[in-house]
Amino acid sequence: MAKLAHLLLDPLAVIWLVLIAVLIWQIRRKQFRWAYINGLLVLFLLLFAGMPLPERLIASLERPYYREGLDAVPSADAVVVLGGFVHRHSGIEEPAGVDFSDSVDRFLTGVGLLQKGKAQNLVLGGGEFGPRNNSKSEGEAVQRLLERWKISEAVVHQTGICANTQEEAVKVLDLIKRNQWKRVHLVTSAWHMRRALAVFRTAGVEAIPVACDFAAYPARESWWTMTTVLPTTSRLLVLHRYLHEEVGWLYYRSRGWISADISTAP
Repeated sequence: MAKLAHLLLDPLAVIWLVLIAVLIWQIRRKQFRWAYINGLLVLFLLLFAGMPLPERLIASLERPYYREGLDAVPSADAVVVLGGFVHRHSGIEEPAGVDFSDSVDRFLTGVGLLQKGKAQNLVLGGGEFGPRNNSKSEGEAVQRLLERWKISEAVVHQTGICANTQEEAVKVLDLIKRNQWKRVHLVTSAWHMRRALAVFRTAGVEAIPVACDFAAYPARESWWTMTTVLPTTSRLLVLHRYLHEEVGWLYYRSRGWISADISTAP
């Protein structure tokens, strides 16, 4: 009962139930053309927000990069943590100094690699953080935490504010050339790894993928167990993430940022 009540508090579930009620009303009024359109919408929400199809789709992106722990990760010259782990602030900062997003696993995994002695350098990228009149990169925002907590003795390098993954790859390549590094760990969310790895390797960076922040792989429940009674907003957001990666892949290919013959194997 508590689970059902929780589902009913989801705005998407309420909208779905209203659509069903309207569908029934349209059928009774013999408005079959509108009922057909409404019925397709009801079916879409059932398939992509009630059933675990989005999880299965995004798991297909994550599967190649799954590993248990960091012990087997080979050593490299630097750990590159891609941005996206900090919410952009437009005003007052959090008491800790930053407001981490649900992709904070990227930052934590990078720190974990350093603590295991897998590299001696940390490269932090990311988008814009803070108010526009005094903005900095995500990496600059969290560097203060690293210094305050004394988590690692690694040398921290900043890429500055980057608009996208391609810009991060170009700036990391510049760091590699200036510091004469040979290879780096590439740390990002598992669902983003295929595109990110392809971009970095196309740019000429020898990158070892270290994926984290898994959204759906490995599946720990059966299809029917994961199916919910009502559609949920969180599941629709998973679908959005998958579509973002697929469309992003096509866009990056069209810009030449991903080579047609580049390998995305771990």
